[in-house]
Amino acid sequence: MTCRRTSDLFVRALFIACVAALVAPAPAAAQSFEGVISFEATANEITSSFDYYVKGSQVRIVVGASGRQGAAVIIDSKKNLATMLVPGSSMYMEFDLAAAASAKGNPPAEGIVLTRTGRTDEIAGQECEEFLASSQSMKAEVWAVAGFGTFMQFDPSPKSSRPSLSLERKLAQQGLFPLRMVVRDLSGKEQSRFEAKRIDERSLDSRLFAIPTGWKKMDLNTMPK
Repeated sequence: MTCRRTSDLFVRALFIACVAALVAPAPAAAQSFEGVISFEATANEITSSFDYYVKGSQVRIVVGASGRQGAAVIIDSKKNLATMLVPGSSMYMEFDLAAAASAKGNPPAEGIVLTRTGRTDEIAGQECEEFLASSQSMKAEVWAVAGFGTFMQFDPSPKSSRPSLSLERKLAQQGLFPLRMVVRDLSGKEQSRFEAKRIDERSLDSRLFAIPTGWKKMDLNTMPK
């Protein structure tokens, strides 16, 4: 399999699993969690799993299986940098988050109406509050907690547009981290969902957030369109 095909399949897997995510900087009192959150995600009737490693301003998402050599995205919000590790080729790609956000425009969070329902549910051992979200293009049910940092999805495609991105910004403004999210269109049809299945709070090795020794950087400008 060529590097191009391998990278394409990996990108699709990340989109299906809704796992191109990052933990953005938050007030010290609000972001105290360090450890691994194991998620299950469904989109387009395809279910995938991923592990979400959090350490300070860094996050690592491992698709399908744990391990530093697995398919993964490493994101450093302080550096505004996302690094995609391409499995089977010992290569990696880098994405400038600030440039990507500028190219797409920043979807406003003001258009999202977020309503606390007063209901709670226990998800992966954490008591979560339920919120109902709505906008002109989508609605969602969100179960969220505080103290895990802020949550955003990262999409390396500058032409991509996801209505749920505004919701993620709204949650970030309020210091909420979703452990379950169900996104629907205006007719009520489910578009995607994800849910935490296990939370393991522990100290993480900083090497998990580094590019493996000997891996080569792929130049995105020279890749076939």
